Amino acid sequence: MSDFGEIVNKEKLDNYVSVQLGLRYMVNGLQDYVTKQLHSKQTELKQKCALVHCTLNCSSIFGESTKKWCATCKYWKSELLNLYEQCHSPYPFRIKWNKINSISFPQSLEEIAKVFIKDFHAVRHSVLLDLGALMSLIRNATLFDISSQTIDEILHIRNNCCAHNYLVELHEAERNICLDVFIRFLKIPEIICTDSGKNALNRIETLHQSHGLPERILQQPDGRRALEEIRNEHHNGDMDQNSIYSDENLQERLDEITKILNERRKYHFYLGPSPKTMKHSVIQLIFLICFTYWYLSSTPSKESLQGTY
Repeated sequence: MSDFGEIVNKEKLDNYVSVQLGLRYMVNGLQDYVTKQLHSKQTELKQKCALVHCTLNCSSIFGESTKKWCATCKYWKSELLNLYEQCHSPYPFRIKWNKINSISFPQSLEEIAKVFIKDFHAVRHSVLLDLGALMSLIRNATLFDISSQTIDEILHIRNNCCAHNYLVELHEAERNICLDVFIRFLKIPEIICTDSGKNALNRIETLHQSHGLPERILQQPDGRRALEEIRNEHHNGDMDQNSIYSDENLQERLDEITKILNERRKYHFYLGPSPKTMKHSVIQLIFLICFTYWYLSSTPSKESLQGTY
């Protein structure tokens, strides 16, 4: 590339992708810490509960009508509410019990987590794999000792630098500030002592120390998956109209990175075409099938032609 402006533009795009990767490494890094705290409380409550297992799934069936709940579900609800009510959250919300499966509290960490996550029903996948859901859980449950200010810093980066960054570009100084916040978060003693926390910190520090996108971590399976998640997020057809032009630039850059990685891959983890490309291919295939069917059905056969003479 001889055009200096194009080089600068790619650097800004890469800075944006670096922060997006950092957010995904944050999710990975929190897994051991979050699941350990949830599992510890779940085990404690199971040992205290001498009641029979629920067979109705009371929360889903009866919702807010707690009087109709069985004794077991009432017990779990009461104990979990104690963890929420004591935290004096500045962001109170009404728990949607009818969308939670109380029958699964003794087995599912995910169902327990939903009690403390605002709008968990809007999460497209596991709440334990969604950054916003994890931040809501950590903020609202007394199981976690992380300040709201620290949580707000992470959410500010996710919202302002990524989700609502319609230019999908960041200056290097902005990128470094974001990665510094991630590193500081992962160095919290309760997180850095876990395997997932250490691995995520190593990845983000590598991003911070690199100029551009370091191929050595993108070639790792978790790096490849993180890159694929970014491509899926930006090519799902739901992008804001203000970012359509910028999204096309990002798509081109992500596809370029993907091509390079696939050509140099050291691992058997191939990144296929983006969802947007796949969507266009499917539409073309459907059109071709419909056109072929129309052509064959509208063309008279030899027998019908002979019968007309």
